[in-house]
Order: sequence, then structure tokens, then C-alpha cells
Amino acid sequence: MGKKIIFIGTLGMVLAFAMSLNLCLAVEPVKIGCHAAFTGKYSAYGMSTLHAVRHEVEKKNAEPPSQPGKTAKPPQAAPVISQSFASPQIAPGRVWKVYLKASDADGDMKEFVCTIHQPGVGTYPVSLTRIKEGNQKSLSGYLYLNVTAFRNLDFVELTLTVQVRDRAGQFSEPMNFPLSINSRYTQDSPPEGIFQETDLGPILIDLRTVGDDDRPGHFDRFRR
Repeated sequence: MGKKIIFIGTLGMVLAFAMSLNLCLAVEPVKIGCHAAFTGKYSAYGMSTLHAVRHEVEKKNAEPPSQPGKTAKPPQAAPVISQSFASPQIAPGRVWKVYLKASDADGDMKEFVCTIHQPGVGTYPVSLTRIKEGNQKSLSGYLYLNVTAFRNLDFVELTLTVQVRDRAGQFSEPMNFPLSINSRYTQDSPPEGIFQETDLGPILIDLRTVGDDDRPGHFDRFRR
């Protein structure tokens, strides 16, 4: 009689565990084969063997379900500036041309991002130049910067940095172009046969000198 009570009690515990295990499973149940000995021993989790098994099942169900048949989206290609050239010197009153060849495998180049750093003045606000239709996969040509003769830019030194940004927000590697301005200098020509003479757009930065007062109308009296 005592053995029957022990057997029935043990069977009841197994059934209760099976019912509680089914409730803790996710929408797609995990099938687990389990052989548990009711010895009263504890697992490495510091809980009974049955509770440890249930803990593992709950942890498994908390993981996001796999989606067979779906592959990860490949990363988009970033723009690449493959060749560039700019004269390292120019005289005031000239137009500085910065030649570039660039491409993007995705064909989604959006704009040129240009910054200029000038010792004593600092870094100018960013200039954005939109890339024209038809040039968004590959391009060859020049950006240009007006080096005004109105302000005394003799002996000014600066560095232009150019990057290409695509519609996904990815940037090309930055290209740096140092420039020295002096009235005795002439602008060097690009190597023949590499770049097209295509106008890619202006660099919208107004150069100034140390101590310039940029208040509106400050220089108007000199234009009269």
C-alpha cells in the first residue's frame, strides 16, 4: 500500500511538471525529452532538478525565433574618390579648381561635403554642393572656390577637406588639399587625360583674413 502511494505521488508530480512546462512555452512549443530522477538533489542553478529544467526551457523560449529562408541585407557601398588634384598655390582674384573622380556602386551619391580650416580663423561652416543628375554613379570634373581679390588674402594658408556623401548617409574617405595664396603665384594645371573639364559646382565658403569684421555692410563703403 505504501509503495502505491509513493508511485501515485511521484506520477502526480510528473504530470504537474508536464502541465506547467506546457504553459511556459512560446506559441511554437519546444519539444524536449527529459529523464529526471527524483533524488532531491540540486542542480548547478541552486534549485531542484525539475525547476532547473524548466528554467532552461523558459530561457530558450525568450530567444527570438529564427526565420528560415530570410537572408541578411547586404551592406550598401560607400562612395569612393579614386583620383583628385588641386594646385597647392594660387593668386588672389582667381578661381581655384579642385578636380575629382568619384564613384558609388549603388549609384546614390548625393552631395559634396566641404570644410576649410584656416590658421588664425578656424574652421569655416560646412559647404554642401549637390551632385547633379547623371553624376550619381560616377563623375569626373572640378569643384571651384572663388579666391576674392577684394580682401587681402596674400600669404593666407588653408586646407580644404572634401568628402562625398550618399543617400544612405555614408561618406567617402576625406581628401585634403592644402592651399597657399600669394599674388606672385600661378595655379598649376591638372595632369592631362585624367579629369574632365566638367563643372561640378561651387564651394560655398567666403574666405576672410584674421581680424575681418563680417558685419553686414561693413565693406560696402569700399565699393562706392
